[in-house]
Amino acid sequence: MLNGDIVIENKQNSNSSVNLEGVGEDAVIDVLGIRLKNASNIEIRNIGIINVNSGEGDNIGLQQENDHIWGHNVNFFYGDAGSDADQVKGDGALDCKRSKYVTFSYNHFWDTGKTIFFGLSETQEDPDLLITYHHNCYNHSDSRHPRARYYTAHVYNNYYDCNSKYDVGFTKGSSVFVENNYFENCKYPILTSLQGRDIAYGNGIFSGEDGGTVKAFENTIIGESRFDPYGAVGPTNSTTTTTTTNFDAIVTETRNETISNTITSKAGSNIYNNFDTNEVLWYTYNVDSAEDAKTKVMQFSGRLNGGDFNQPADDTSSTVNQPLKTALLNYTTNLACIQGISLPPNDQILVITKDNTDKDIIEGNSLQNIVFTWVGKAIDANVTGLPASGIIKYSCIQILLKTDYL
Repeated sequence: MLNGDIVIENKQNSNSSVNLEGVGEDAVIDVLGIRLKNASNIEIRNIGIINVNSGEGDNIGLQQENDHIWGHNVNFFYGDAGSDADQVKGDGALDCKRSKYVTFSYNHFWDTGKTIFFGLSETQEDPDLLITYHHNCYNHSDSRHPRARYYTAHVYNNYYDCNSKYDVGFTKGSSVFVENNYFENCKYPILTSLQGRDIAYGNGIFSGEDGGTVKAFENTIIGESRFDPYGAVGPTNSTTTTTTTNFDAIVTETRNETISNTITSKAGSNIYNNFDTNEVLWYTYNVDSAEDAKTKVMQFSGRLNGGDFNQPADDTSSTVNQPLKTALLNYTTNLACIQGISLPPNDQILVITKDNTDKDIIEGNSLQNIVFTWVGKAIDANVTGLPASGIIKYSCIQILLKTDYL
């Protein structure tokens, strides 16, 4: 544990591996985040993460020097609101920085704000900054699905549903292959920094960063505000022009088409590195049609059988979904045991509080045995009003998960 995060670190030992797995349909990590640093061969699966209030603030954060990471079948929900205007739904759902050979698949993001961010202080020259996102569900979330900096990324077979700001965004010379995804009622499916739709109505949303380059193939896009592929003719910045500089993505006719190095980003003149046609970098995979991917993602993404926080109906609004937020804040655990250590028997009372708040227990003239559990930052817990004999005072953190060391 470190500043409210579960930290997984094995000093990049290639002979070590850790599987962080939630067991059953209702596995939840409440308040805590998951942080990876200097870790190799890590799998995270079948967990719902809610109400994160930690030092880093991310549901899952790959912070530094990680490699061979697989996160799948995780449900990402709101964290506690941060101080910035764009943190009302939490700091971030999933961050990936200075990490190599990473895959995130079959995850479900429920109305998240700043959803996925990868790349911080890396460089384009690092050939191992490879990451794959496939069969994830972005349900009414806002932006960053993902936002890419520097990385080489394969984004395929994801389902984007009513996302309010933008879906896939590219900066800092990233090369991204966006393949067979299903975009439905999403404002801007694909954005490249400082060109195309990113600057059509202002100065852009990527803080003035140079652009990346996007290859797009066989995506289904329905109900968008606008999408400008390379070479199309249409209005850009209120002027009719052929979009060879102000384009959102390079749309190809075949899957194995290579992109000419004469096509560059408007800001930074970055080129597509054609990693997806490079036999050394590429890998074997099965791709669904966009329509089949949507069906499969809706059926299989997230925790086992969908988990226990099914979001109420929503639209493309970026505001907090209050019924969902209330359900998360009112969550109480049904924890059965911690690594085989059972909870108190039926003749005891379990009292759980998440903060340094007062808790009054009224039990008539007599009290049964009580177990107090503080989850969070309580370091000065005290029990008053009861005789000193028979009182055991302690604090602990509850985590509903099973850990296997393979």
